[in-house]
Amino acid sequence: MDKEIPKRSNILTTLIVLTLLLFSFYFIANTITKYTGHIVMEKESEVECLENNSIELFINSPNPINDMEELKIKKYLGNVKVSNCLTNSKLCEKNNIGSYPTWIINNKKVLGDITPEYFAKTTGCELENIK
Repeated sequence: MDKEIPKRSNILTTLIVLTLLLFSFYFIANTITKYTGHIVMEKESEVECLENNSIELFINSPNPINDMEELKIKKYLGNVKVSNCLTNSKLCEKNNIGSYPTWIINNKKVLGDITPEYFAKTTGCELENIK
């Protein structure tokens, strides 16, 4: 029975020390974040990042699929709203679209075909395998 009391006190002491360490870690991390502005977060995926942007492509084509295949960023078009001005001229007039392709990325109008590097810079997304 005398041996049980030291065991319980060791367990209790260990739990108190662990609680204090966790609190200290939280306090230090919170203070660093407050003063530096850096937050450690999980990296956002390419798809999630592109979905969080407003990206629209305007084309004027009787065969849009072939025209989109010729674009430099064709592999990222799955996250882009594509509007064909040949079939929806009112939308293009409303957005003052006169040349094709025209992009509106986060309310910024970009004329012509764009490179993957420029697309990444404009959207703020880290795109894999851009060259």
